[in-house]
Amino acid sequence: MKALGDNPFQLLYKHTSEGLHTMSDEECMEKAEVVNQVLEFVIKKIHEEKSEILLVRDRIKKLKAKEDTAS
Repeated sequence: MKALGDNPFQLLYKHTSEGLHTMSDEECMEKAEVVNQVLEFVIKKIHEEKSEILLVRDRIKKLKAKEDTAS
């Protein structure tokens, strides 16, 4: 996620920790939509990375198993 130029976790934390009482209803709704989109993206990327890690771990186990049978 470094390709984004900013750390999305830090941005989400900052923008969800700010008090909403100083904003108008329209500003709150706009912020909520933007935060939702970024959060959905981050969750999707975390899920994709987790799936990739599991796949690579499985492949590594298979390679090691072949090494063990070859020895």
